[in-house]
Amino acid sequence: NEGYITVNVYDEPLAPLNPTSSVQCGPGVPTASVSNSGPGTDTFRWYTVPTGGTPLAGETGPSLTGVVSVSTDYYVAEFNGNCEGPRVLVSVTVNLADPININVTTSNLCLPST
Repeated sequence: NEGYITVNVYDEPLAPLNPTSSVQCGPGVPTASVSNSGPGTDTFRWYTVPTGGTPLAGETGPSLTGVVSVSTDYYVAEFNGNCEGPRVLVSVTVNLADPININVTTSNLCLPST
């Protein structure tokens, strides 16, 4: 008996280019981003851990689309449909807004009668 096995060999993508961290005031969609190192058809996988883990659901573009409420380090890999490349660090820093103190006082105002 003889059999054949087909082995496909794929190139691993390079790490994403231009990892750009962001700073924001309060919760919001960050401006943190990366750029493709390979063809424009490659997508990205965003993680909250440097190795292993599960990619964030729905986050396949060069920037995050979800609201970030606390400072978080993200690790982004380029994915070519078959292989995932090395991850790069992108940080999102969320600064809390200064509290606003409002003091309300009641005053009586008397107008002169005419």
